[in-house]
Amino acid sequence: MEYYYTYQTVIGEVSIVEKDNYIVRIIIGSYQGIQKETDLIKKCYKEILEYLNKKRKYFDIPIKINGTMFQEKVVNL
Repeated sequence: MEYYYTYQTVIGEVSIVEKDNYIVRIIIGSYQGIQKETDLIKKCYKEILEYLNKKRKYFDIPIKINGTMFQEKVVNL
């Protein structure tokens, strides 16, 4: 099941999408689907806030990228 939650941040609306205990999308703007603020989405949001406040450089959340081989290589550098 895929869940999302949208937050207001200093860069505007940010929607975080979780599926099967992985973050699968972070979207600037709104998202359509089943709205549910899960623990993983909350943790991701907290890490995004820390990043935006220059208190974090790396993310510790489980991320699953679905894209072309090139896109996956770029993300996993």
